[in-house]
Order: sequence, then C-alpha cells, then structure tokens
Amino acid sequence: MGVGAMRHAWSLGAPIAVITQQPTSEAAQLADIIIAPQTGPEAVAGLANPKAQLAQRQIVNMLTTGLRHP
Repeated sequence: MGVGAMRHAWSLGAPIAVITQQPTSEAAQLADIIIAPQTGPEAVAGLANPKAQLAQRQIVNMLTTGLRHP
C-alpha cells in the first residue's frame, strides 16, 4: 500500500499497521501498529537487503497463519 492510500485510510479512521525496517518513515508515522524487525547488517554488501526481506515474509506468514488457525 502506498503512503497516499495510507493517508486516505487514516483520514477515514481505519487502523493501519506497517512492517518496516525504517520505524521513522512516513508510513510508520501514519501507522497505529509498527512492526520493525531488527535484522542487523547484511553479510554480503550490495545485495537488496535479503535479511530484511526474509524477516518481513516470515512476519506476514506468522500473521496469516494466525488468521487461518486462531
């Protein structure tokens, strides 16, 4: 979801949650819930932050699994 869509949802009073590596980002400032995994530095420089991507996928998987099996 883009920041514009988040602003619109926020203006309607919808709760907003974000998963981000940047807890001070504009998206995080609009959010009611911020999930900011601390993955540490990458072992190989120049890659597109695979540790952060994996952490975000794992969080989404845990959330959706919890919704399917409360």
